[in-house]
Amino acid sequence: MSDAFTIDQELAIYIPRIDTRSVPDLKDIQWFEREDWRGDYRIAKNRVKDFVRQQFEKKNIGKIKDIQLYNKKDRRGYVFYAASCVFDEWYKNETVANLQKNIKNGDVQAKFRFADEWFWVVHENVKKPSDSSEYHKPSYGTMLVREHEQIVAVFKDEIQFLRQQLQARDEHIKTLTSVIKTEAHEEDTQGVENVVE
Repeated sequence: MSDAFTIDQELAIYIPRIDTRSVPDLKDIQWFEREDWRGDYRIAKNRVKDFVRQQFEKKNIGKIKDIQLYNKKDRRGYVFYAASCVFDEWYKNETVANLQKNIKNGDVQAKFRFADEWFWVVHENVKKPSDSSEYHKPSYGTMLVREHEQIVAVFKDEIQFLRQQLQARDEHIKTLTSVIKTEAHEEDTQGVENVVE
């Protein structure tokens, strides 16, 4: 591996929203509405932690030493988590260098895309834990701002995707219209030739 990449091995991160619908085996679970939710809650929380660890390792980002999850509910009642993550090791590669650069740059929203349709917004955990049991839990106002930023980012991505779909649809319609006009012109031409004969 090249040492040309500047990697901050001490960087701790904060993920303001981990949607449980993105976690396999937890999609559409509404365990919090049932009376026997406590056992499911612990299982769900452990699955989320395992899933987060797996995604960072699978995408060759790093090995997480410890994760602290904060359970949340959005206005519609869906459960999601916020997470503080301490890394045992950040891998040394260009992807990690770029991700860390974006995390530390306040002007750019750092995104960790772990599937085609899913990503997490990632922030620097500004209070560096002296040991993995100390976590910085941002203030409610900070978390609210971060959550709103993430929601806006999701909507912007969705709008961009829809614009691309509309553009592709318009191009398809133009192509079909052109084909229909060409076929109609050919039929008219053949009809005129038949009349002339």
